[in-house]
Amino acid sequence: MRGRSFGLILVAAFAAGTGLNGLYNGATDLPSAPNTLATVVGVLNVTMGIAGIFAAALVWRQDRRATVPLIAWGASVIGAALLAPLAYAPEAG
Repeated sequence: MRGRSFGLILVAAFAAGTGLNGLYNGATDLPSAPNTLATVVGVLNVTMGIAGIFAAALVWRQDRRATVPLIAWGASVIGAALLAPLAYAPEAG
């Protein structure tokens, strides 16, 4: 069995941490979303959570199938980061 490098541990920890945070934020923000864009950000946060936790588990196991969840996790992180300021800006309401 190959040893886990510091980079793999770091990626797995970062994906799991942001995944758990995204899952929590999405679950708490979705019911009280003030507009449609905020709902989209909530769905992206839930996607970030599910994909991040799944990707962290696959990266930890050093599985080749980790590529697709990592891409989904990264895309949802970027999408939520780009849309959240627009969704929660005072002008958006």
